[in-house]
Amino acid sequence: LAVAGGLSVGLGVGIKEVVSSIIGGLWLLIEGSVRPGEVLMHNGEVCEVRRLGPRATTLWRGSDNAELVVPNQNFFTPAATTYTRSDRMRRCRLRLTVATQWATEQIIELLQQVAAAQPAILAQPAPVARLKEVGSDAYQYGLSFSIDDPLKAGAVTSSLRLAICRRFQELGMPLPS
Repeated sequence: LAVAGGLSVGLGVGIKEVVSSIIGGLWLLIEGSVRPGEVLMHNGEVCEVRRLGPRATTLWRGSDNAELVVPNQNFFTPAATTYTRSDRMRRCRLRLTVATQWATEQIIELLQQVAAAQPAILAQPAPVARLKEVGSDAYQYGLSFSIDDPLKAGAVTSSLRLAICRRFQELGMPLPS
């Protein structure tokens, strides 16, 4: 009886996770909170939902072309960020530190012009640069811009950083950090 009792407790604890994932999968299917094709944030990385199964969901992570199999119960405990619930447009942000020798209005205009010239950045809503922090030897700026595909955020941000560096070099300005 003691062995049978121990086995039943162990089996109950072990099967709890499986049952929780299956119930989670049914709930996801009924509620529709996660759907194939949706782009969401998982463990700090942007992923696309490829397949929704009864026990687990398959996500594709573009940074390393990996498929992740995530138990469905993981979608119920933490808050989830989705980039495609209502549309695929994503607002991205970039922070830059620039030497104080340049006029803030000049830097803001320059950042907005460079962003607007990038083909992957949407014209509406327009890119917006703002002065974020003032220091004794450098100012920090924020640049917000929109893209049409959240899976391209890393590549578009990298291209924008390169374009900003090129423009600063053309003007003989020290590179932002």
